Amino acid sequence: MPSTEPNVDQLLALSENELYLLLGREITREAATPQGAGFLVKRGKEFFSEEYVSLRAAICGPDGPRAAVGSVTNTTLAASIVNAIVGGSHMDVSHLAALYIAVIVLRTGLNNFCGDDGT
Repeated sequence: MPSTEPNVDQLLALSENELYLLLGREITREAATPQGAGFLVKRGKEFFSEEYVSLRAAICGPDGPRAAVGSVTNTTLAASIVNAIVGGSHMDVSHLAALYIAVIVLRTGLNNFCGDDGT
């Protein structure tokens, strides 16, 4: 397993399905049998959907990463989102899974993800 994480800009260049595939692979890596790409994309989307409320609680609060939008780079914003997910009590996911989630959220747009205009 590589010791370095993927670059945020490289991840932002991936398609939505590729990001969900990576997320699905990461959250099912303990599975006894390898899973196909279609299953992993589906599992990644299901996980994101199932955890949406917890993700919003971690990311969209008044002290969450959204406060920094517009004043930091995507890499810094992604790191803030990862820290909010992993460091909070909202979810139990790996750092790498949180990174994939952060990139999906960045692609969606924080204000869109949080369901408001950010004001």
